Amino acid sequence: AAAGRPEKMLQYVWPHVVYHAIRMFPKTNRLCVRLLVLIVTAAIVASPIIVLRLPHSSDYCKEDLVTMGVVLAMTFILMAGLMLCFILMDDVPRYLKRVFHIFGLFSVLFNAVLYMTVRSAEPCKDTTRELYYYLYCVAVAGVVLGVVFFILACFWVYDWLTDGQLLNLRRRSGFCYEPYKACPCVWHV
Repeated sequence: AAAGRPEKMLQYVWPHVVYHAIRMFPKTNRLCVRLLVLIVTAAIVASPIIVLRLPHSSDYCKEDLVTMGVVLAMTFILMAGLMLCFILMDDVPRYLKRVFHIFGLFSVLFNAVLYMTVRSAEPCKDTTRELYYYLYCVAVAGVVLGVVFFILACFWVYDWLTDGQLLNLRRRSGFCYEPYKACPCVWHV
């Protein structure tokens, strides 16, 4: 993730990383990891709520940063629900994975809107300082993560069009087979 507070697109990246990281541990020894994940998730969910409750966050601003902060908080709550399903279920149903990917697409679109809103709200950094900088950091981190996912998507489409030249798990071959063995969570989303 990006430096600073990578909390936009984090609503998609965090559950994805948790999904794969939890499965690296034996089923009988996941309690400590689950507790750590729950603590980090609680901090992520609480961060926009804390920023929104600061006194200057509700001051006047031409752009509606408060609404963007509320929507961000709601998406983090949805993220926490999906992440909770991922850490508690050993076999995640296919429909839940599809819902998660639809949520990821929504996250990318919302992040684009957030980034454009924050870029046009530069005069608000004097009146709603904490909220502006929080949303700015979240938006920049989201753009960085969105670019990473776009690059990966190009590889996925190319692999699909070329019938597994990049990665073919059945034949254990392809240009990306060795890197995939080292870090499968990067390739598969």
